[in-house]
Amino acid sequence: MSSTSAGGGGRGGRTRLALLLSLLWVASAPPHTASRPARWWAEIIGLPDGAARGARSVSTNLHELDRRGFIRLEPGRRGYNSKVTLLNETPPHGDYSLPYADGGSGYFRLSERLWTQGLIGDLDGASLAMFLLLTYYYRAETHETDGIWFSPKYFKERHGLSETTRNRGLEGLVASGAAHMQEKFVDTEIEGQYRTFSRRVFRLDPLYYPPTPHAAR
Repeated sequence: MSSTSAGGGGRGGRTRLALLLSLLWVASAPPHTASRPARWWAEIIGLPDGAARGARSVSTNLHELDRRGFIRLEPGRRGYNSKVTLLNETPPHGDYSLPYADGGSGYFRLSERLWTQGLIGDLDGASLAMFLLLTYYYRAETHETDGIWFSPKYFKERHGLSETTRNRGLEGLVASGAAHMQEKFVDTEIEGQYRTFSRRVFRLDPLYYPPTPHAAR
């Protein structure tokens, strides 16, 4: 999604992100492959006109994910579906393995309701990116009381996304009901004087809480 990263951004950013997340969901079990019609992928990520324009967009972006090393795409014989194989997300993009099996504590699981409730098809690219970040920062023991606040000063530096993307994405999540916003007032001391600042604090809707690690399949 980020235009600051190598090959990031672009009009297909939302489709590529939704496709990759869906591939990680569908092909999570070994041998981490999937062979579905392009129109099927178009429908699961909510592209309009899935049988025609949506399917063409899927095909284009599968080739782009292959070019970037996230998947290996093998065209099927005439009349057969292409085969997609997941690859490791980080260079040199070797064989895929489940992150938790390698002790990858930096990884997190998404709620399956992102797909089963059709949310993935309702969110634009900015909202989908912010859904991932809200899930990343989610902590069961503090989520209900503290919520999540994004510092404008460090957001772009840490995540490579613009303030416009952050605001538009969070507004989209609130509008969809996937997140809730509450304004909080914080007193801060600056050079011996206190000032009151307002902060917009966000929480995932309970419907989309991430599954606990022991629920991993």
